[in-house]
Amino acid sequence: MDFKETQPIETGFAPVFASKIAPHMGGLEDQRKTLQGKGARMFKIALGLGAVLGGGVIAYTGASAGGILGGIAVFVLFLIGGAIARGSQSARYTGALSDLVMPVVCDFLGDTQYDPRPGQMFQPEALSTMGLVDLHDQGNYEDRISGTYRGLGFELAETRLTQEVKEAQGKTSTKEVFDGLLIRIGLPMHATTDILVTRNMGQVGGAVLGFLAGDTGRGMPEVDTGHPPFDAAYALHAKDPQAALTLMKPPLLQALMDVGAQESETGAEGFRAAFEGSNLWLALPRSARFMEFGSIDAEAGAVAEELHGVFADMALIRRVIDRLLDD
Repeated sequence: MDFKETQPIETGFAPVFASKIAPHMGGLEDQRKTLQGKGARMFKIALGLGAVLGGGVIAYTGASAGGILGGIAVFVLFLIGGAIARGSQSARYTGALSDLVMPVVCDFLGDTQYDPRPGQMFQPEALSTMGLVDLHDQGNYEDRISGTYRGLGFELAETRLTQEVKEAQGKTSTKEVFDGLLIRIGLPMHATTDILVTRNMGQVGGAVLGFLAGDTGRGMPEVDTGHPPFDAAYALHAKDPQAALTLMKPPLLQALMDVGAQESETGAEGFRAAFEGSNLWLALPRSARFMEFGSIDAEAGAVAEELHGVFADMALIRRVIDRLLDD
């Protein structure tokens, strides 16, 4: 089993893969097959129990309309339970694969850490106050990567933010506020004023959103950067416009435009950036899953190919920092 280097970030990883990962693939494949078989058995048992009990409900009620619905409900309930049981075995395998592969990848990249389940990372109120994301009350964070690159500390995570919305008759629903990557980069300079970069919504749209935001985020004064390409796509807001202009020079504005255009799936439409003290925050909408590899239904050896996606995801933060440093 060989790893073929296809990206600059992978240069030199082939011998590392051969010495630190490949020797463990046989044992991992045996574990995958065992867990796969166990998951399949658990699913079949749940399916069988659901069919028997569901059929029993229908027979007991004389195949009445209510009985048929009840029997179907019982079957579906057991079907879901079986799927969950099988999923738990899949999670055990992918967890074992991640525990083997990711420490090796992080050690190879240097000064990089990975946490698949970091828990709560960022404060909802702080993110919303900055205007980086809209108001939300729940945050789910996965696949946290942190470390240092070219002297700048960073952390990023796959993030899904939601808000509970009250509806008529006391009902509630969940609204998705953000799905993508949240990134924090430590800057070598200190922003003396809060700054928000977001999509240019036009004069009327910007005024309405600014009114709703109060005196933070879009509610801060809008700044004319004097850089027409930037001002056409984005609106820059700052508590102190003059202080913002001192920091936001054309090279930095162009770097942010490049990040939005090339790293955000929705371009300027969804990309936002915020400067707060010595931190730069970026919100990049993304529908594709981040740092996803390994499946209980795929041979363990497939990781040699799947790692290219992992390295591509790890390279994202490097590309962002390279652009900020005007490479």
